[in-house]
Amino acid sequence: MIKRAFHVDDSSISQRFVKDTLHLVDPGLQLLCFSSAKEAIASLEVLSGEEFPDVIFTDQAMPGMDGIDFLRWLKSHPRYHLIPVIMVSAESEEHRKKKALALGVFQYLEKPLQGDHVVVALEAVEQKILQSKVDREAEVHLTEEVLDRIAECSKFLDPLTEESIQGIKRHLHTIKGNAFSYQYPVLGEFIHELEQTLARGEAWVKPGSSELLNLLNHSFQYIREQALAIFETRAVKIEQSELFKLLREFGRSPEESHAEAPGHGTHAKPETKTTLSAPVLNDGISTRIPNDKLDHLQEQVKKIIQTKNRLANYVRGLRSEFPDEKFPEDLSRIHEELSEHSAHMMDFFINLRIVPLRRIQELLARIVPETSLKLAREVEYTLEFDEQDSIDHEVLNRIETALVHTVRNSIDHGFHGRSTGNRIDFKITRSKPDRFEILIRDNGHGIHPEKLKETVLKKKIFDSQAISALSPEQMLQLVFLDGLTTRMEATEFSGRGVGLGAVKSELARIGGSIEVKSEVGKGTEFRIEVPRYFKL
Repeated sequence: MIKRAFHVDDSSISQRFVKDTLHLVDPGLQLLCFSSAKEAIASLEVLSGEEFPDVIFTDQAMPGMDGIDFLRWLKSHPRYHLIPVIMVSAESEEHRKKKALALGVFQYLEKPLQGDHVVVALEAVEQKILQSKVDREAEVHLTEEVLDRIAECSKFLDPLTEESIQGIKRHLHTIKGNAFSYQYPVLGEFIHELEQTLARGEAWVKPGSSELLNLLNHSFQYIREQALAIFETRAVKIEQSELFKLLREFGRSPEESHAEAPGHGTHAKPETKTTLSAPVLNDGISTRIPNDKLDHLQEQVKKIIQTKNRLANYVRGLRSEFPDEKFPEDLSRIHEELSEHSAHMMDFFINLRIVPLRRIQELLARIVPETSLKLAREVEYTLEFDEQDSIDHEVLNRIETALVHTVRNSIDHGFHGRSTGNRIDFKITRSKPDRFEILIRDNGHGIHPEKLKETVLKKKIFDSQAISALSPEQMLQLVFLDGLTTRMEATEFSGRGVGLGAVKSELARIGGSIEVKSEVGKGTEFRIEVPRYFKL
């Protein structure tokens, strides 16, 4: 039940409107209004946990600290990052909404507010309150994993080679996935920027350069500070904007720096994000396209499709109103041409992001031996897939973390106490023309239903009556709940109760799914289904 809410808006008219709207929706809701984000922050900092608002409404465009900066502050502070934020804006630009969603905004509503939209948003907030939040134990484990991985990254710095840079990237990618999964998007956003910066400098920066070492040392220090802040429940002291400036400066080639240096007859250019994507082939010539340009192209394609859909509604209305006129039919033909051209444009854009499916083979060839060696367990594995197949780069990036968690879980849990005779079989097939099915089968111990039941009851996720009503298949799906683990102690790879829940969340973000089957003493099978393309 929502008891109290904050509303942050510099407009007294908007404050009054939101207050009246919320009063109609829920007369008992306590609403505190603030004319600036800084006032709201000052109020939050003197409240105890029990006094925190259940939801925060904030305007996007405000003087001083705007709604995006306020959201960033909330999501970077471990005390407040779980408070749902509903952003209210008169701005309808897609890039503003996209930015807010990337930073973890809970809902994005456009002005003027409509009562039914507010009702739906508040109902969603209530569902979120009822769901089990990431508890303190999970946050501690998240901190430990981040610190462990950054410590491993630091070992790669001396000496810094091309191989060690790849090792650093692997650890950073896992940290990023966990940061987004456990609602620390500011940390995830920073690591994403660091990853793109490293890619941007690969063409000219030598692995052992002092500039690269300086960049990595500063970045690792910031990530450590973020992890410790999560552990100690405090704000981060290091100013992130300075680090972002350092990242942007690093990515520029010597030619760019020389051209923009004082005294060379050029004016300073505004800083732009020029991260690079995978090469795009055309008649044998390889061209690298900056990600910001791909993002811009994506926005334009989406707008064309939206315009096409609006035109379709207009054509239907004209046909109904003027059934005997010719011009609705002419307009309909124009709409059909636009539909055809927009479909070709969509196909072209998607093909820009296509990469070989064999990248999964490269991932497994690294992660299975690495995990087996550290856990002192011999593991054989097979992989069956079509080497000619390809997948959207965006989809592949997002399922890599899911695969890492699933494989490590199988090796650590499934083969616990067994050093030899272990096997995992992977099979990737097309479940539909535009979807892949990934089967991961091991010959391990399987998931013991009684241990799972005991853990669920201990965590008070369900009571004994609710547990009894579950079928064996439904019981198995509980392994995807956050905070659930049957291991008595945590290891580097599992037992923290954060792995499989993160896998399911990560797959859901791309329209994917995961299911599990298991038989005690015979093994476990995970079935993952993902789209081939990330739809706009």
